[in-house]
Amino acid sequence: MDFSLLARFSYCVIGDPIDHSLSPVMQNAAFSALQMGAPYGKMQVHREEMDAFFSYARTHLKGVNVTVPLKEEAALRVDELGKFAAATRSVNTLKISEGHIFGDSTDGVGILRALEETLNFTAFGKTILFLGAGGAARAASFALAFEGARAIAFLNRSRERAEALANELQTQFPALCVAAATFDDRAAVKRLFSDAELVIQSTSLGWHDDDPQVLEIPETQATFFDLVYRDTKFLRTAHSRHLRAGNGSSMLLYQGAASFELWTGKKAPLDAMRRALELK
Repeated sequence: MDFSLLARFSYCVIGDPIDHSLSPVMQNAAFSALQMGAPYGKMQVHREEMDAFFSYARTHLKGVNVTVPLKEEAALRVDELGKFAAATRSVNTLKISEGHIFGDSTDGVGILRALEETLNFTAFGKTILFLGAGGAARAASFALAFEGARAIAFLNRSRERAEALANELQTQFPALCVAAATFDDRAAVKRLFSDAELVIQSTSLGWHDDDPQVLEIPETQATFFDLVYRDTKFLRTAHSRHLRAGNGSSMLLYQGAASFELWTGKKAPLDAMRRALELK
């Protein structure tokens, strides 16, 4: 790996892909607002390069954000896990001090605040459907379960992965109703969309204009939320049906603010970060 791309940075975001990431714009706005320069960069890292990256980060970096599809890989490599990251086995934030790597997830805080702010949605007593069952879905579903969701279901390409995540949730939250099915199980798709009050698109589809929609959306009255922070076919479907919908921009804001505070011990300058993301 060519780590010279990170030579002038103390913080960065990694993922695969990473070109789309707005984290450097947002985080450097925060650092600049507190007169701390612009120490935050980005780097594409493949799964098979994670060991090499962690070796570099341990001695050269102070903090890292981790995005798809590396959050679960990161959780396997840290020296210490925060409480929420340990429960979800998903890490989106690394704090590095004297060679020690602490990993936590601020995704839970991010999605709860984003849903409340942008959609006036609270999880307590609600039925929620996830499209996808990866690291992003893991962190978000646990956060919603902690908030008292009544039922959480997963649709995924791999039934085994969806069932594994559903079973983990039910083990930790015995009163929670869970379900799992594949995208091509038409009867299950129709039923789960019909029951859902909130549908969360948690796959990486949507970062590129030519990405297909994850599945054909059946009739539903649910609110839609896409973890991708740009306009997507999933969201355009919601708008065309006059359904409430939001993207992941505000989630990025709040999870990024929590990461900044973990690294620096300073209160995140939310107004500066919001302006950088061009949020109202």
